[in-house]
Amino acid sequence: MAGAILIFGKKAPFFWFSIPENLRIITEPGHLSFHEEFSKPSTKDKIIRYAFSIGLIVLIVKFVSDGLQYNDSDTFLPFVGQLSFLPASLLLFLLIGFNWRRRIKLITFDFNKNEIKLEPMKFSFLGTKSATISSPFNVNIQRNTREKQHTSSDGDGYGDRWTTYHEGYEVMVNLEKLGYQSVMFLETDNLKQDYGDLINKFVTFAGIDDPLLGIDEN
Repeated sequence: MAGAILIFGKKAPFFWFSIPENLRIITEPGHLSFHEEFSKPSTKDKIIRYAFSIGLIVLIVKFVSDGLQYNDSDTFLPFVGQLSFLPASLLLFLLIGFNWRRRIKLITFDFNKNEIKLEPMKFSFLGTKSATISSPFNVNIQRNTREKQHTSSDGDGYGDRWTTYHEGYEVMVNLEKLGYQSVMFLETDNLKQDYGDLINKFVTFAGIDDPLLGIDEN
């Protein structure tokens, strides 16, 4: 899951990795990127998404059709027709946003520009966050427990709230003027087994000391 840290009113890159087997690593000259592939949606999830999308499309077509009919009339109704395109546009944006919500996001270490970025793999101009890395680059890993807040609804406006606790490790990077900040949370009880490849890429790619040395996972 993705999150962010507030820095001077802006959101700094941060990503929560929770499924080790879905971790993917991309290496390019001067770039080191990590992302997590989505697990396949269940049949129920697909039905809900398709039904919601079809419902939005039907409403969009209706508003557009009504608007065109009003525009063809000889009375004041063309003005009403123009207003019909407004909800159609809003629904269109909602439809696009609903189907883009699961875009794969990359957390990228750009050593050419000395930046760390969180950006979607596609349509990266939407929602990209970045921060400057202090030199020399280094990684500090600390064990931590993070919380997640959950809510459920029974359909009548009432529901339960509960908190879950997740063990893992913070990947800390020294950001310019901010010191060490967490840019990734690796949810696991066995760091070396589940995310050893990720850490090894940092060591070999950036030429730093192994941050796993001295970490006690017991």
